[in-house]
Amino acid sequence: MLPPKDRALLALLYGRGASVRELAGLLGLAPVTVRRMARRAVRRATDPQHLAILAAWQRLRPEERQLACLHCFLGVSVERIAALGLVRVGSATGRTAGPAHVKALRTMLRRIRRKARRWGRPERFQEELDSSSPPADPDASAG
Repeated sequence: MLPPKDRALLALLYGRGASVRELAGLLGLAPVTVRRMARRAVRRATDPQHLAILAAWQRLRPEERQLACLHCFLGVSVERIAALGLVRVGSATGRTAGPAHVKALRTMLRRIRRKARRWGRPERFQEELDSSSPPADPDASAG
């Protein structure tokens, strides 16, 4: 869920083992700049709020997922999303969906964060693991 630029940078640094100096030469940037970009990408990838949103991903509605992806992960401002009409929400009466306004998007973000807090807790992870994983030793449960 990282922007393509950050994803490519991390893949080259950690996946391919490229050095910061090599990437700086390839990109035409100073090594300090590449190091800063890499630190920012790692910080985004390990942000607790982002990880909590990912933990709650299955519980989000499609428009909430779209907003989370655009705003939280890609960094597009709420105002820009509303101006471009990128997220559409249906009315309460079930009519066709229309572009969301800034106020509606902010409300959706609060709902997303609330779900992320609820489902991103460590005890929730443990509950899901306990309910979905088989016993550690199959012979122990048989006898």
